[in-house]
Amino acid sequence: MKSRTLGPEHVVGTPGGYLYESPLWDYRRSVLAWVDIEAGDVHELDHKTGVTRVHRLRQTVAAVGLRVGGGYVLALGSAIAVVDADFTSLDVIHRFAFPSDVRFNDAAVSPDGAFWAGTLSHDRPGAGELYRIGPDGSVTSMLDGASISNGLDWDEDGTHYWVDSGPGTVDIVTSDSTDDGWKVTGREQLFGCEPGISPDGLKVDAEGGVWVALWGGSSVIRLNSAGEAVEKIHVPAPHTSSLAFGGPDLRDLYITTAREDLNEEALMAAPWSGSVFRCRADVAGRHAHEFLG
Repeated sequence: MKSRTLGPEHVVGTPGGYLYESPLWDYRRSVLAWVDIEAGDVHELDHKTGVTRVHRLRQTVAAVGLRVGGGYVLALGSAIAVVDADFTSLDVIHRFAFPSDVRFNDAAVSPDGAFWAGTLSHDRPGAGELYRIGPDGSVTSMLDGASISNGLDWDEDGTHYWVDSGPGTVDIVTSDSTDDGWKVTGREQLFGCEPGISPDGLKVDAEGGVWVALWGGSSVIRLNSAGEAVEKIHVPAPHTSSLAFGGPDLRDLYITTAREDLNEEALMAAPWSGSVFRCRADVAGRHAHEFLG
C-alpha cells in the first residue's frame, strides 16, 4: 500500500475548528468551501489569494453543495436551504419535523442534479435516514435505519457510494425512478472498518478510486473496486472527517479534521486537530455536480 504522512506545513485556511466537515471545491470561483457544523459557519478559502472568509449562519449547518447559476445548497440542522454566493439571501426550500435528537449530517448533489442528505440521531442508533431532494422540490426517504448517514458520492458510471458510520461500512447503493417515485433497489457492502474507527466523508476520483476519511483513524484511504485499501495518507489529527479534490487540475486534496470528542490530553498530543490539510494527489478528482433546484 502506498503511504505518506502530512504535517503542520500542509495546513491551510483557518485552524481551530470544532467539527470541520463537507469540503467542497467551487470550480466556478476557485474557492474551497467547508462547514463547522455546530458553530454554524461556512468557510471559503480563495485558492488564488489564500484569504479565508467565514459566513456565520448562527444555526447548525451540516453540509454544502453547489447550486446551478451560483451559490450553494445547504443541509441545515432540520432544513434544506439555498444561498447566493455572497451569503446575503438564504431561503429555506424544505423544513423537516425531526425529533430533537436528529439532525442532518453529510450531503451531496447527484449526477441528475438532486440533493441527497442524510441524518443522524445523537441518542438512538438506527434512527437516521437518507433523503433525496429533487430539483422539483420533491422529498423522498430513500433509506431508513441508518445510525450515522455520512459521506456519499457517485462515480462516472453513476455507481453510488454511501457511508453509514455507525456500523462502519461503505456501501454501494442502487436506486431507480419508478412510477411510484424514487426507490432504493439494492445495497451491497464494499468496505468495513475495524472497531474503534469509523468511515466518514467520501469522494470518488477520476479513475474510480473511492477515498474515505477515517474518523478515529488519523488518515484517509483510497479503495479500489474490490474494496481494498491501496493508498493511505496519515494526518496529524485523530478525527479525519472528510475530503475534497480541488485546484486548477483537481489534484489538490483537501482534508478536514475535528476537535470534537477530544479531551485536553488528546488535543495536546494532536494540536492541529480542527484544521484543513492540503496535499497533492497522484490522481485527479472530479467536479462536483450542481443542484438544479
